[in-house]
Amino acid sequence: MGAEVQERIEEEIDLLNLAQKILSGWRWVISGGLAGGLIAGAVLLNQQPLWEATAIIKVGQVGQAGQVGQAGKMAVEPLPETIEILKSAAFAREVSRVVGVDKAGQNLAAIDPQVKKDTSFIEVKIRAGSSDNARKAAEAVTTILAERHNEIAKSSIYYLNSELSRVRSYLHDLESMQKELANKIPGDGGSLSQKSEKAFIQYAILIPMIIGKDTEIVQMRQRENDLILMLDKSITFPTRLAAPVVVSSGPVFPKVGWDLMVGACAGLVLGMLIALLKGVGVTSKRVGIDS
Repeated sequence: MGAEVQERIEEEIDLLNLAQKILSGWRWVISGGLAGGLIAGAVLLNQQPLWEATAIIKVGQVGQAGQVGQAGKMAVEPLPETIEILKSAAFAREVSRVVGVDKAGQNLAAIDPQVKKDTSFIEVKIRAGSSDNARKAAEAVTTILAERHNEIAKSSIYYLNSELSRVRSYLHDLESMQKELANKIPGDGGSLSQKSEKAFIQYAILIPMIIGKDTEIVQMRQRENDLILMLDKSITFPTRLAAPVVVSSGPVFPKVGWDLMVGACAGLVLGMLIALLKGVGVTSKRVGIDS
């Protein structure tokens, strides 16, 4: 127990000596803190303030064939691919061009897109040298992406519209043929016993044909309804902003208070190290003189 107590006392003495050495060099500590703060301030003066805009983008979708009476839907472009496109340098250059920034990256920070979990929404954050440019950049991201997706979806939407036109045309032909067949049924509606054998044969041939056309017409009407549902605005729609762009009320970079504090703290630590080294040097000289 005595040895442990002695060891603790020695540790406390060592810590006390360190504290005394640091306090004796208090000028270095204060100077280090001030220097760190001044250096951080100088760096901040050369940093361009950046505002951040946030856009929530609803990725466009195109109707797909589903179960009877229902329609599926699929994103115009897979979300992972859309995210990679948004992160690309080429996309950033196009946004810079639309916003009016002379050089990509000069007044426009990188685009930061993220998929909202379990949704087809993409949250895009983008920074620029002014609140106006940040808003324009966020809107430009949406516009450029929408143009890209419209081009991708063009062929699918064209097919759906063409198929709808074809089905309607064919349906019209079926109804016309059905009316023609119905007009060929002989007699004035009397009983079969009153009809001639020839009329009976015609009747026996025409009725199954009319029923067949009825079945086909029902199928085509269902196909028409499915296509109309696939093209409905709730199923097929373009990429668009889901909500107005939100811009930060002030610059989000640099964080002046935080950066100054970090600089000052770094300077204080450096000053403490210098004071400690100075104290150790003075102690060593005294020991040499005493000896």
